[in-house]
Amino acid sequence: MRTEFRREAAHSAELQAEATADTAKAHRDSPKKDKEEAEAKLPESLKTESDAKKAAATQTEATQHKRASQVETTKASDAKD
Repeated sequence: MRTEFRREAAHSAELQAEATADTAKAHRDSPKKDKEEAEAKLPESLKTESDAKKAAATQTEATQHKRASQVETTKASDAKD
């Protein structure tokens, strides 16, 4: 009876040790996977950032042209009067 109990306890301890090892491995591998995913997404993020900056610059340029046009229209209107 004691031998069977010890055998079951040893088996249970072995299963717990395997589970603990698997958990430790997952925790060890997780940051590595996170880093790899971040590195893979970096070029796309940089391109998106670049595109956003270009769009903002284009919008700023368009706004400046609009303002200049408004100033010219105002000057032309004032000169007409």
